[in-house]
Amino acid sequence: GGGLVRVVVRRDGPWATAAVEDDGCGLPDGDARRTLTEPYVTTKEKGTGLGLAIVAKVLADHGGDLRLGDRSGGGAVAWIKLPAAEAADAAA
Repeated sequence: GGGLVRVVVRRDGPWATAAVEDDGCGLPDGDARRTLTEPYVTTKEKGTGLGLAIVAKVLADHGGDLRLGDRSGGGAVAWIKLPAAEAADAAA
């Protein structure tokens, strides 16, 4: 129990970015890592492989991006990038 989950949100010019990190088992190696955001790809015994695919699609539909990587010291990190509110309002 009691693992680390940290969320850091910041403004980077016209972008809002969030880093979500944990100290869990990390990301898989090899091909599984490259395909984690594709539908029906899972490393879990009972997973559907839809979670990250849906997140990546929703972010892309809103002009954003999802990146996954290793956390320094163990675990994983997901970087979420979206247009900041003012930039999104100006584009509409």
